[in-house]
Amino acid sequence: MNCPDGYFIKDMLVWGDPPQWVSRGFLFEGPDRSNAGDAGLAKFERAVCNQLNSLSVKWRIQGQFMPDSDYRKEILAYNVQTKAMPDGWPKKNREERAARAWNNVRNRKHRREVMRVYFSRPIKNSPPAGLSKNDIRKFWEDIIDELHSEFELLQSSLMNRFRPTGSSLLPMDDIDHFKHLSYFLRPSLHTRFNLDISNQFQPGESICRNCLNSEMQGGLRHRPAFGFAWDGFYQNILVLSRLPDVTEETSALQYTHTDLLDYNITVNVYPMDIRKAKRKEQAIMNDLKTSYASKQDEDLLTEFNMRKQRLENISLGVTTPHEIDYIFRLWAASPDELARNTARLEDIIERIPGARYHRPLTFATSRKLFFQSWPGWIYGTYTDHKKYSEDKVLARIMPLSSSFSGHLDQAEAFYDSNHNALAGIRTDINGQPQHAVLLGMSGAGKSMLMFDLLSQILPFLHYTAIIEEGNSYGPLVKACMGQTIFLQADGELTINYLDTHGLPLNFSHIETASAIAARMAGHVSDEDKQYLKKSLITSYITRLYTRTFQNWVKYRPDKADYFARMTMAISRIQRILKKDDATTTFVEAFAYARENEASLELHKVIESYSGEDVARFYKTPTTQILVRNLAYAFLTPEEMPRHSTLVEAMKMTPMSNHDARFVRDIATVLETWTADRGSNGKLFDGVTNIKLTQALTHFELGDLRANSELKDLAGFLIAMFVRQHIISLPRSLRKAVIFEEVARLLDIPGGEEFVKETYAQMRKFRAWVCSIVQQYAQFKQSRIRPIVFGNAKMLLLQKQNDRDDLEDISQVFGLPEATKNEIMEYDLPEHIDYAYSKFTYYHLDAQRPICGTMINVVSEATRKIVKDYWTKQEKTNIRPEDLMGREAA
Repeated sequence: MNCPDGYFIKDMLVWGDPPQWVSRGFLFEGPDRSNAGDAGLAKFERAVCNQLNSLSVKWRIQGQFMPDSDYRKEILAYNVQTKAMPDGWPKKNREERAARAWNNVRNRKHRREVMRVYFSRPIKNSPPAGLSKNDIRKFWEDIIDELHSEFELLQSSLMNRFRPTGSSLLPMDDIDHFKHLSYFLRPSLHTRFNLDISNQFQPGESICRNCLNSEMQGGLRHRPAFGFAWDGFYQNILVLSRLPDVTEETSALQYTHTDLLDYNITVNVYPMDIRKAKRKEQAIMNDLKTSYASKQDEDLLTEFNMRKQRLENISLGVTTPHEIDYIFRLWAASPDELARNTARLEDIIERIPGARYHRPLTFATSRKLFFQSWPGWIYGTYTDHKKYSEDKVLARIMPLSSSFSGHLDQAEAFYDSNHNALAGIRTDINGQPQHAVLLGMSGAGKSMLMFDLLSQILPFLHYTAIIEEGNSYGPLVKACMGQTIFLQADGELTINYLDTHGLPLNFSHIETASAIAARMAGHVSDEDKQYLKKSLITSYITRLYTRTFQNWVKYRPDKADYFARMTMAISRIQRILKKDDATTTFVEAFAYARENEASLELHKVIESYSGEDVARFYKTPTTQILVRNLAYAFLTPEEMPRHSTLVEAMKMTPMSNHDARFVRDIATVLETWTADRGSNGKLFDGVTNIKLTQALTHFELGDLRANSELKDLAGFLIAMFVRQHIISLPRSLRKAVIFEEVARLLDIPGGEEFVKETYAQMRKFRAWVCSIVQQYAQFKQSRIRPIVFGNAKMLLLQKQNDRDDLEDISQVFGLPEATKNEIMEYDLPEHIDYAYSKFTYYHLDAQRPICGTMINVVSEATRKIVKDYWTKQEKTNIRPEDLMGREAA
């Protein structure tokens, strides 16, 4: 039997000379089926069955599974991003991560499951006799063009069929076919790191001349340690001699999810003609019936009944019949290594109920099966090991397997994943932030995971705010030269909650400020009374803003004209923006105008309005409020209203339609939060005296732990400020907000609405929000749960010790049963010899959920940063000699 040969023509493999068969390969990309969930597996199985049943018997299909260790393209793209980043810890961390991945590829420690599917059909055309050479050439060119068009139609069908499953079959071109055949036929290429063989391709040469460079040598009969030697490697062939008795949607993973690297699986599929299949089954049944009549063997009766059921299923169209070759090929540098790997694969097969393998011991048989397994060649004449398979069984055992890689293409962060694969995370896809929630029991490694994730993505972010208690991010902030702000009850820091921080005043800000003041005034269990109190405070805050503006503009009459003109321009911008986004607010239009002031020629627009129009606009009550609101974008911190001013106004001039005594009672409580009357007030009452806009700003609330009321208010205040600052930044810039225990914001009146609005606005302003939940038992009972989960596209889920919590999470994200079992089995870092933690990455992708396990391996450099930081923090003891000597020292 001679080896197959043909040519690479128009992105097809054309076999024979003259052409007799044609094939084209498609690269399979799909979800990790071990974490796809029952619904996803069922949908995928139906798609495979439908594809098998949709082709006529002239078509043949071949599955080619061959793992490799090649992640060079993704690592190089990651390196390109890294080189463009400024020096510092994030760049150093990314360089270490890329170097580790590169070495794993170089040393073949990473593993990537690669599946290709070839479709093939015979060419039954032949040129008429008597044609000239040119006419014959033209004849074959026309045939090839027709075949190419046929494969184009097949490609469209494949895309439509598999897109709903989140999978794809991408067409291969001549170079792809050349590379696949070369790596298949030359195992030595797998050991040549960083070699690109594309330039070795010779389009006019045959497949064998392009891809072969070795001859076969048979194994020794008296010592069958290998079937044959080829390209400097010893090789063995195994073939399934019996298919598994029972199959399920993930049966093929038993063959693909191994730690073996140097092997491949070939499945040749030969669709059977229905009428021929029925006649064959009927003939076998007749023979069984005759044999049973003479022997009365119960095994014969069992076989007869099985054949009868099979015939009935084929006749009714319940199943479609196929014949298949299921061939394994292994190779190794030495006979001993090959023997060990062969024994491991044999053991895997034998552990599957009903499955049996055959290992040929002669060179001739191994050679025939080897030729039978060539990529794209499905026309071998060796049929001794063909097995009957119905479409559903075939769909389950076809090795359509992919390594879990998360979002590896254009990944912002690298992690290892199961089966030694490389995986990636993206927090922004096509300009859309992928809001996240991180869940894990205490000690699961949440802090180190966020330390590492932020270390990799910080260079992409223009502004990052972290709000937490416990100072988990202190080491990261110090390493990145960020700013940690320790909020203290009796500190010198003041953040005026009535300050708009460079943005126009708006209703949302008034509501948020009122919520803070209402919480200061004490919580009332009666919801109606609590609402009444907040409404009353809102009216006094609104009056305070109006009076402050009136007093300010009284001495600057020219500013009133300017603000009116500016407001008219921004109102027009808002109306234009609303055509694309009906939710665009005045504040957002202001931010857009400031960002695009030059291109909009805003100064000319402002000057174009007539004095009469401006005067009318300023005197109209509804638009006059807009002018007031805009003015607050230009007031200095010293000119902003303050909490103590609000208290004074409520005490001294209560509104005529309010109960004066009730108003004064509220003011008396609020007075305890002024800077002069209580230590708590120093944080809220006065002039904002610190810039909170450094690229990495870390707000630490741990010092307020003893005062839960103050801590909740401070967290709410910081969240409000962060939101305002993000809105003020250009939309094109990426931002991030990390909330530790976001549920605390619910304790503030209006906190639920604030969180909803924050999540909605953050996505619009390209800010990634990640909420970290420490105590899930409390979180799942809170009103914040549906808000956080409803806005999260990404779930990072670490070790859980409560199955009920996992079930609750699964109600929203639909975690597969296998994933939940895996999460429960994750090790805690404290029980592991070297520092790493596992987590599930679940992403609600537009096509399909992406779900799988990733591994955060903590580098030595990271451990050193954390250790050095906390060692320094612990050195706080004052020695007597520190109190002596000159102060200048």
